[in-house]
Amino acid sequence: MRTLMFLISVLCPLALYAEEPSTRMSTNVRTEEGSLDNRESSGTKSSQVQISYDLSSGTLRNFIFRVGLDQAFRDYSRDFTVDRTGSSQPLLVDSNVEYQARLSTEYVSSYGYFTLKGTKTLSKSPYPINQGVFSYSKDFYSYGLKSGFQISVSEQKSPLSFYVDPETFRRSSRATRKNSKTAEVFAEQVLSERWKVRINPKFVENRTQPNSYGFSTQFAWAFLDSAALFSLTGFSREFRTQGYSEDRGFYSSYWQEIQLRKEWSRKISSNLLLGTQLETETARGSREYQKVGVDYFGLDFTGNLSSSLLFGLNGKFSFTNTGYKSLTYGGNIIWQF
Repeated sequence: MRTLMFLISVLCPLALYAEEPSTRMSTNVRTEEGSLDNRESSGTKSSQVQISYDLSSGTLRNFIFRVGLDQAFRDYSRDFTVDRTGSSQPLLVDSNVEYQARLSTEYVSSYGYFTLKGTKTLSKSPYPINQGVFSYSKDFYSYGLKSGFQISVSEQKSPLSFYVDPETFRRSSRATRKNSKTAEVFAEQVLSERWKVRINPKFVENRTQPNSYGFSTQFAWAFLDSAALFSLTGFSREFRTQGYSEDRGFYSSYWQEIQLRKEWSRKISSNLLLGTQLETETARGSREYQKVGVDYFGLDFTGNLSSSLLFGLNGKFSFTNTGYKSLTYGGNIIWQF
């Protein structure tokens, strides 16, 4: 209640000089076949509806303040926990309606662009999250260069569940609180009128699992004035020098994605994406070496119905070498008033 009252106290002053308050309503439906981790997903369907309310101030002495509230209707029918006896139990929740608050402050000057963001789950949830993000970026126009960094800290809780250690065969409880810190830097370089490249190294520190590091690159080619091709390549890998995470081995992930973005008019644009991802997990005790390949493709449309009404449509199909398949589709409407 105190958090909600604090949110209301912030909303009221900002409403006096808000520039473009907006409401976003989005819905997504996912159908799945096969099994993945602790979800019994054969032939299941789930849906989620989210309504977001956003309010932004005008520029006040180089500062911009934003506040948002998300109302989500979630479906946890496919989520299970494991008790001490090893039996799977459906996840029980008091309510499927959840609320999440977002606050951010932006500062723009000749020294660069600073952003501070915070996210907090206000209602009861099986997976509440608190997150803070600080980022900085700077444009060097004479060199066609933009660089910066981002630091984030997050904490997420989860229901109590148990697992069997693949080496000792003892039953233990999983961590119910996961803390992580992420640090990443990036650099974007304009190579010519048509080409641009971006590099992005990342490091993640986890309290309940091995730390990880990763690197990604992105090439952009504007082959037409209204169309561009993007190529994204990256990897993520856990440090092998640290202890294992619960009943898992060490993870590695590699991915490649191609995007084709096209502006059909001033009001409608589309994005076609094709990608593949390879995830591996080292052997550990009775747990064998795991290797999962994921291929996916998707299509998004965004457009303006009017000067104050925006819409978006999206769809994505994924399948793995283990027989798991998923189809996600949905849309959103944004009303700026």
